[in-house]
Amino acid sequence: MSGLRHPNFCNGNILEGETPLCAGRTFNVLLEHIKTWITTWTPGQKHVFWLNGSVGTGKTTICCTIARWAESSGLVVCCSNRWDGFECSSYLPSRASMAQVASLNGSEKLVLSIAWQLADSLPPLFRSKFLRALRSMYPRNLRRGGFKFHHEAHFRTNFRTLFNALIKDPLMGCALSETTTILFILDPHDLYMGDRADVFRRDILETLLEDATSLPFRFLLLLSSRPDPVVQRILGGSDDVIFAAVQDFVTRDDIRAYLEEEFRRLGSPLPCEEWPSENELKTLVEICGTSFAYASSLLEFIEDKRAGDPVEQLRVVLSGELRMSDLKSIWHVYNHFWSSIYQHPTRVMLLGTIAFLRVPLCRKDLSALLHTPIADINDAYSHLQSVVIETTSSSDSKSSNEDSPLEIFHHSFIDLLSEKSGRALPEGFVAIKCLDLVASLPDVQVTNVTKTANGEGTMHVIPEAVNYACVHWIDHLKAFYASIDALGISTVTNGPTIVSAAKNVGNPFGEWLLERRRPRRVSNIPHWCKFSQSNICGEKEIHERSGALATALSSFLRASLLKWLVIMRSLGKLDVATSCLKYVLELVETSAISCGED
Repeated sequence: MSGLRHPNFCNGNILEGETPLCAGRTFNVLLEHIKTWITTWTPGQKHVFWLNGSVGTGKTTICCTIARWAESSGLVVCCSNRWDGFECSSYLPSRASMAQVASLNGSEKLVLSIAWQLADSLPPLFRSKFLRALRSMYPRNLRRGGFKFHHEAHFRTNFRTLFNALIKDPLMGCALSETTTILFILDPHDLYMGDRADVFRRDILETLLEDATSLPFRFLLLLSSRPDPVVQRILGGSDDVIFAAVQDFVTRDDIRAYLEEEFRRLGSPLPCEEWPSENELKTLVEICGTSFAYASSLLEFIEDKRAGDPVEQLRVVLSGELRMSDLKSIWHVYNHFWSSIYQHPTRVMLLGTIAFLRVPLCRKDLSALLHTPIADINDAYSHLQSVVIETTSSSDSKSSNEDSPLEIFHHSFIDLLSEKSGRALPEGFVAIKCLDLVASLPDVQVTNVTKTANGEGTMHVIPEAVNYACVHWIDHLKAFYASIDALGISTVTNGPTIVSAAKNVGNPFGEWLLERRRPRRVSNIPHWCKFSQSNICGEKEIHERSGALATALSSFLRASLLKWLVIMRSLGKLDVATSCLKYVLELVETSAISCGED
């Protein structure tokens, strides 16, 4: 994976020298799996290999390695992010600027890039047929001296029409041998991220799936993508697809091999000493987990001489003093992902919940916890799979499982959320949802739990969402107040308080709850606590969340305390319940919870 230093790891010609390739001992099993699929052809063999994975798993690096190997083996290889043939062909301007190329839409970029790559690799007959078709479609653009980019109005044809006219028809007229193999490597996310991205991807995939089996030669598609809902819906319904989840093939040994190779390339700055030491390398592997993108970003930080001495930079990484904002590459990748979801409340709600759960929950349990229809949870999850994974996913399945727990693929994204927005809002939100879920439990359900606890009646299984809510609401409550305490923000609100609950029902903790305390000083929230594209962590939002949490906690103590204690007893966690109540009393005593005016 040498050269892996930027968030969009492969913007240039992936068949040239300065491209990321798998380190010698990484991804061996997966690479052999793909090579066998390419070289071993039998009747009925599948034409599409779907390399599926979250951000930072090494998908592009695998594709680069396969592309280099395939071309060296004499195969015809076309890559969706290879622009050299498009920019530097003798039939085009000697060096078209990237701005000119960017002026084209996704279909035009992709089809013209593939066509020029084929023209460089196939017999001259294809080139002549392709140019004839190009002149026919764009007579005003193809002139002496090159292809002119400025007539943008003529580029409005969809992918299927362009592909058939400029690639499929010329290929059909070339009488290629049945043994001819054309390998097309595609990442639809690298091509087009505009408003009609879903339509564009669907158009591409449906066209290529249809043509893969209809061409009289071997046309193989190696598709590398995140678990995009459009891609999953189309490929999941096809019998002509091999599915491979990259994370199923990544191990810490792969990360270690990559780090060792990169440190050898960097060289030791310490004379006569091993650097990094074995213990330092082990710790670094643990920090990286199975994320190549994070490992690459750490190496970029360590060897950046503008930031400091490599030895000191490594110490910063290992000591936990590193801020996510110092890792420019992966920071950019995550911000790009965030920009695609932050305007969708359900997606943001689900992402924040998954990120800060103490125990992973499946979609069905998340639906119960968040009081959100399962259909909405499924839709939101389908757009979060760049960073969220199913912990029990199977590499031989193209469909997801609603019973599989969800978690963030790598801790670095949680670090980013904590650093940019603070933990207060998501922690407070989950605490409220936990309290509301306990309060909404039917009495009959609690009765069954009581009988079970007494050894009477039939066994009643406590739903996992209820189990989680009962046990962990206090963890989220503590995290909420710890976060706002670190910011120096007062939690005084004008909403209902625990005090009102104590007055109304004669709560046994009333004397504690009624005690008045002076609120703490309010200070401004640091700028870094806000996401770059939304004000989700302002002081106003903190106060609103604090008021909502006080309301939920008041309702819980007034109406659900006994219900909760019964469930905690059945779970054998009365000691946890006692600790929870003690903490709530301490909050009131120190005025962390507003006592209001009543």
